[in-house]
Order: sequence, then C-alpha cells, then structure tokens
Amino acid sequence: MAARARVPVVMQAIKPKRLYQHIAEQIYEQVRTLKLKPDDRLPSEIELSRQLGVSRPSVREAMIVLETAGLIEVHTGSGSYVRNLPAVNRQLPWEQPTDPGPGPLEQFKARMVLECELASEAAKNIAPREIAELEGIVARIERHVGETGKVGRDHFLFHERLAEASRNTVLAAYVRDLIAMNQTPMWQTIRGRVETLENLRKGVEFRKRMIGALRRRDARGAKTLMRQHLQRIGGIYFGESMT
Repeated sequence: MAARARVPVVMQAIKPKRLYQHIAEQIYEQVRTLKLKPDDRLPSEIELSRQLGVSRPSVREAMIVLETAGLIEVHTGSGSYVRNLPAVNRQLPWEQPTDPGPGPLEQFKARMVLECELASEAAKNIAPREIAELEGIVARIERHVGETGKVGRDHFLFHERLAEASRNTVLAAYVRDLIAMNQTPMWQTIRGRVETLENLRKGVEFRKRMIGALRRRDARGAKTLMRQHLQRIGGIYFGESMT
C-alpha cells in the first residue's frame, strides 16, 4: 500500500497582545456590534470598566489608543464619542504585526517605582553643582510655561538629572529610557488632553519644593514629594489614583 503524501500544514505564529490592546479591541467591537455612528456617545469609563472587569486606568489607556487612532474623540467633562469608523483594509492598532511594547500606564507605574526611590537617594548624594543645575532647569521651565503654556524638554530633563544625582547609573538609565518612551503618539494624546496652565504651574512648584528637600538632605521628604507629584499627574493622565 502506497504511503500517503504528507500535506504541509501552514501555521501562523500567535501574536500576543497587550492588555490595553485587548480592551481597545473589545470597545471597538462594541461600537461595531451596536452599530454606533459618528457623534454617538460611548459608555463611560466607569461603565466600561465594570463591563470588562478591568481597572479604570486600563480602560483609559485603551481609550487613548482609540483616540490616537482617530476612532473616537474625548470631550473633557462630557464623555467619549465615535469619531470615524476605519476604512476597509485599514490596519487597526491592535493588529500590528509586532509587539508595540508596554503602554503608557505600565511605563508610568515603572516611573513611580523607580523615581521615588531615586529622589530619596539623590537627597543623600547630590552635589552643590547639581543642585545649581536643577535650579537653572526649573528657571527655564518656568519661563517656557509662561511664554508657551506647554511642556518643554526641560520638564523631563529635570527628572533625568535628579535620577543621575542618586549615583545609581543603572536605575538612572532606566529612567532615561522611560522618559524617551514619552515621545510616542499615545503620550502626545495624553498630554494634549491635560496640559493646562494650572497643571504646569503645579509642576514648577513641585520642582522648587524638591530642590528645597535636596538642599536639606531630606531623603524622606524628597521621596514623599516625588510620590505625591506622580500620584497627582497619574490621576490626571489615567483618571484614577495611582496608589
């Protein structure tokens, strides 16, 4: 009896998705299932969080994906609305062939873990010349905010220099990498939604208070200031306390 020829089986690799991609996909499928049209309002983030069994910050992150892709529009204080349905054959954000990497929420939580400890270490190790450099950075930030009302490069440079003052080059490098990730379209969407003059001025005040703690060699105070600052802006970014 002749042996049967083997038919090659063509398999495709399974591409794992990040949680925020899964949530964005499910929200989009809800839009399609309910046949929502442009300008129709989506359920609230709280309601979506309840339906999907995930945290509100995770829902907020998924909404940022949809907003960045131009599929929804967020009106602060009003809600989220369908903007456009994608054209046929358009690749959606969760259909990317490669892993897009950790989303903004995961990146931000990593910053909270690292920067609070590094602020404490910086207070113990910082040199006078580094304090003077931080003061110069804050002066430039304050001037830039007054002139443009926007975040500039010095906002992030302050965090990088503070991390470097900890004398832990490994962790400082991680902070630099996390800050470099802040240049993605998703982060531009996040900041564009919450960059107000009031918020930016609070950021300047935080930096001035941090310099005061560094001058006093107040490690506990520096750590507390950083935690409070990141919890505040995390709540603004993701809609819930980052505790």
